Amino acid sequence: MKPLTLTQASQTCKKAKATLLDAIKSGRLSAKKNDKDVWEIDPAELHRVYPYQLENATKNANLPHEKPKPTPELIEVLEKERAREREQMQATIDDLRKRLDEEAEERRKLTKLLAHQTEQPPQKKENALFKRIFKNR
Repeated sequence: MKPLTLTQASQTCKKAKATLLDAIKSGRLSAKKNDKDVWEIDPAELHRVYPYQLENATKNANLPHEKPKPTPELIEVLEKERAREREQMQATIDDLRKRLDEEAEERRKLTKLLAHQTEQPPQKKENALFKRIFKNR
């Protein structure tokens, strides 16, 4: 394709010339100057940096669109999918409840063990120096 001038490129992508020049100077957009010192921009390069947008696409984007009505087959497939997802979620919930109950039971057992250990009176600790003195005799 024939390269575009800066003016043509700005009209094509609906950007200001200054915006395109900034992109060229920053290196985001590749362009070169011809013999007449005019910028030439390859259209593919221009649309790489500034994607092409249809005028009608932007005009129609604001219009309300009718949603397609679901067919009975689609409704059936969606209901099956929802039921499957519901079963998976319920299985996950059941598993988490079981784990939580097991953790609570284990915590009770450990608490009971710790409580029994603290109920015993602490034993006297002998002084290491005292031991050494009387051990040698």
